[in-house]
Amino acid sequence: MTLISSSEDMTECDLAIGWRIICGTGGECNLKAVALKAVRAEIGSVKKTHKGPLRDVLARNMRRLRAARGLSQEALAHECGINRTYLSGVERSERNVSIDNIARIARGLKVKACILLDDSAKL
Repeated sequence: MTLISSSEDMTECDLAIGWRIICGTGGECNLKAVALKAVRAEIGSVKKTHKGPLRDVLARNMRRLRAARGLSQEALAHECGINRTYLSGVERSERNVSIDNIARIARGLKVKACILLDDSAKL
């Protein structure tokens, strides 16, 4: 195990500390701080999922169907039971949407889920 020895290193790693009671043969016990593990500090780093082309297909089909039905994003979100800002992110291809949420969106638009993912769909 590598211990961080200087304060300059603390900007790169944080050290998780635990406590261990160590008892000697004479009955005396001491409380000792021990390093549990070094944790990399990745402040400002967010895991991003690679944006695939299917997100754009879904977003384009959602916009077309929503507009054809005269629904606002808020109205569609209400129909789907999905948060409006989440739905907006899906419609802008920013969200990696789950299959369950695709099914909810399809129900809200009154189409089959496969229509939302069909690149050749003429809406």
